[in-house]
Amino acid sequence: MVGSYDDSGHVTHGFTDNGGTFTTIDYPGATATICAGIDTAGDIVGEWDDPITEHGFLMTAGGTFISLDFPLAQSTVAIGINDSGEVAGYYEDAASVLHGFIYTGGAFFSVDVPGGSGTELTRIANTGAITGVYLDSSSASEAHGIRGH
Repeated sequence: MVGSYDDSGHVTHGFTDNGGTFTTIDYPGATATICAGIDTAGDIVGEWDDPITEHGFLMTAGGTFISLDFPLAQSTVAIGINDSGEVAGYYEDAASVLHGFIYTGGAFFSVDVPGGSGTELTRIANTGAITGVYLDSSSASEAHGIRGH
C-alpha cells in the first residue's frame, strides 16, 4: 500500500506499508511527496513538489527516482502504474487546462476526452485499460468517470 501523511511540522511525506513495515518516502529536495500508485514489483509513482510546482515521479523498486514532467507543462501528477511500467496521470498546460497522459517506454502520450474541458487519468491496468475523470465542457464543475483502452 502507498499513500502520504503530514508530520508534526506540516510537511507531507509519501509512504509504503508492506505487510506492516512502514517506510517513509521523500523525493530528494522536495517540499512534499505523495505516493499514489504501486505495481507488483514495488515501483511507485506519485507527486513531488518544489516551492513553485508539482512534478510526477517514478521510484523504481531499487530506490532510483525519476522525475516525470510532461513537456512544456506547468505541472505533472503521476497516479497509476501497471506491471509493464506504464504510468497514467495528468498535466496542466500553459492555459491551465488539465490533460490525461500515459508515460511508457520513456515517452509521454496525451489523452483527452473529446468535447471535455479537462481530463485526468487515474489508473492503468495490466491490460492497458485506463480509468479517470473528465470535466463536462457545458459545466466545468461537473465531472464524469471514464474508462477506455
